[in-house]
This record gives sequence, structure tokens and C-alpha cells, in this order.
Amino acid sequence: MEEGPRKIAPGYGDRISSLPEPILLHILSFLPTKFAIRTSVLSKTWRHLWTYVPTLDFDDNEFSFFKEDEEPMDTKKAPTDLRLFKDKDRDENFLHVVDEFLGLRNRTDIHKFRLWYSGALCAYRLRTWFSIVKKLNIKEVDIGIYKKQGPFDLPLAVFGTKSLETFKLDLHCSHLRVPNCVGFCQLKILQLVQVKFSSKYIHEKFFSNCPTLEHLTLRLCEFTCSAPLNILASGLKTLDIYQCHGLRKSEMKLKAPNLVTFSYVFTSIAKRYDFSDLVSLAYAKVRVRREGRGNCSSLSQMIRGLHSAKALSICCSSIEILAAEKDLPTYPMLQNLERLNLIAYVCSCSYYLKAVGWFFSQCPNLNKLVIDDFETKSKHMGGFICFQGKGTFRRYIGKKIANWLKTLQNVPLLA
Repeated sequence: MEEGPRKIAPGYGDRISSLPEPILLHILSFLPTKFAIRTSVLSKTWRHLWTYVPTLDFDDNEFSFFKEDEEPMDTKKAPTDLRLFKDKDRDENFLHVVDEFLGLRNRTDIHKFRLWYSGALCAYRLRTWFSIVKKLNIKEVDIGIYKKQGPFDLPLAVFGTKSLETFKLDLHCSHLRVPNCVGFCQLKILQLVQVKFSSKYIHEKFFSNCPTLEHLTLRLCEFTCSAPLNILASGLKTLDIYQCHGLRKSEMKLKAPNLVTFSYVFTSIAKRYDFSDLVSLAYAKVRVRREGRGNCSSLSQMIRGLHSAKALSICCSSIEILAAEKDLPTYPMLQNLERLNLIAYVCSCSYYLKAVGWFFSQCPNLNKLVIDDFETKSKHMGGFICFQGKGTFRRYIGKKIANWLKTLQNVPLLA
């Protein structure tokens, strides 16, 4: 006997679609925009819901409504404006999708706008997009360009967006150009990756024209202008400079009384450092390499500027550069330092070992030491730090500081 259609027990239907609209929008905000749009074919409830999603995520490497080997659930049910994109050029298709999507926002607020594109973005199109999102109380913008292109002009509308709190830009080694005498009025987080700075204004005033900035990240950037790099931000709490180049002919000036964390890793040593008023500094990370003569005095200027730090992570090559300075101060440079994370590249050279011993004399209040001795780590401890290794570095340090170091921790590497 054939069974009839199976009846759905009460309470076990499409329970997701019956959720309140704010919850459905919150769920869609975690999806790339490509998939959020595809939910429009599910039912009438979902048909226009994607136009209200507060997060827009466009990536042309993933954004493809129709592929030769893939069709949507039901092409006929897809919105008409989306079906038009099937036969268009891929790049123009993608840009047109962004145009159309922003045009359908119905004046609903946007919390995040993410755009990653492998082509060249024209300034006019970018200005048009930002003139739209500026009116929609945008809070976060994340732009990435996969392919190196000519100078990238940041629209003036970006700086006039009072609701913008987070701005991330990856230019794949392209030059950044911004209008003079502008800054972000309410920005809290600024992250610039693979950006070339050639403007004197950017060096001297741009980073200081962000009065509410709290977190600044510069990664894989290049400074091609010899003008001083000024970061004068009273509200800055975190500064992360990673693998940036071109500062050897420039002066770096940092004044941030509320700075808590400072990181300067694999970045060229500047010609001169002027660090002042870093009274709130709690943690610093310094890892640099010698790039020729003249590094010693400028690096010691940086370390002296970090005198308020209570915790420091530093590599021994940086210490070796410091110890070569002839005019080092007679007083300890790091009087407030309590915790030291030492990245030790083991070497039997007596000068190298004496340099490390000298550095300990600069930290009279040190009470905790974490050592990453690569010789011992790779051969004996499997990633854990142990002071009783057989490395030359450990034997020397053991004799030098065992009598006065208050506490020595055997803990995994913290850096």
C-alpha cells in the first residue's frame, strides 16, 4: 500500500524563515555577499532580504554567480537583474554587481564594506561608491587590490565619513595618494598593508591628523620619501610596524602618551628616532637587523624612548647593534622593565655574549626572563624553553645572571 505525502508535524516546518528579520539579517551578515544574494531564491521571505544585510563582502576571486560547471538552484527564480550578469565580461560583471548592489540599499545602514579586486579601480567609480556608503553610516571599510597598479587615489569622501571607525587598505605595493590637509575625523583603527608612501604630506602630517586613532598597523609598506615620519596621536594605544622599508634616510617621530603596545619587527632602522611622552607603554617588541653602519646610535635612541615599558621582546642581533654604540648613557636605559623575552641566536663569539650580558645591566628591575634559544629549542625541548640547555648561550647567561635574577620561568615562547 502506497503511503501518501508525509505530513510535517506541527512546529517542525521552516523554522528559520519564521525568525524575526533582525536575526535573519544577523545570520546573513556572516556570509559573503555572493551567498547572501543566492538566498533570494529560497522563498518570498528571503527574496529581498539580502538588500538589507549590514555587511557587504565583495571578492572577485569568489564572486561569480554563474560558472560553466555550476548553475544556481533555479535560474528562472533568480532576480532579473542578477540573470543579466551571466554573459558579461568577468571584471565588468563584478564591478556592475557592486554598482547595482549599492544602488539597492534602500538607505539601510552598512556596518562593513569589504572589497577585494584583482583589476584596476578607476578613481571615478571609487568616488561613486564612497559617496553612497558615506550616507549609510558605514563603520568599517576593507579594500584590497590583488594586482599592482598605478597610483591609488583615496577619495575625499572617505575622510569626510564621520561614522567610519575602521579602515583597512592593501595595495599590493602600489603608491597611495591622498588629498593634502585631510585626515580621518572619527577613525579608531587604521591598517595599511603593502602600501608605498611617496607623499611628503603623508610622512609629515597624515598620521597625526587622526585625532581619535587608537590602533595603527603598517605592514610590508615602503617609504620612498626622505621627509620625517611623524606619528603624533594622543589617543593611540597600539602601534604595529612590521617589515617596512625605506626609513633609513628618514627621521621617525612618535608622541603618544596613551600608547600601550609598540611593535617594530623586521623593519629598517630609521636615521633618527624621537620618541617622547610614552608614559603608558606596557609592552614593546623590537627585532631589527644591521643594514650597514650608523645604526647603533639611532637604535639606542629608540630603546631609550621605550624606557617606560614593563615588558620587552627583543632579538640578540638588535642587542648586538645596541652594544656597538660608543656614546651609550651611563644610567640604565630600561629601569622599569620587569619581563624580558629574549630571542637568542646562539653564537660562541665573545663580543656577542658580552653584548647580551651588557644588556642585562640596562634592566636593573628585571624579575622574569623568557629565553628562546634556537639551539636548545630545536634539539632538546621540542618548542619549550628550558634554562638548563647545553647551548653556549645558556651556559654563559647562567653564570652571569643566576645570582641576581629574582625569578626564571620555564615556559613556552610567548613572542
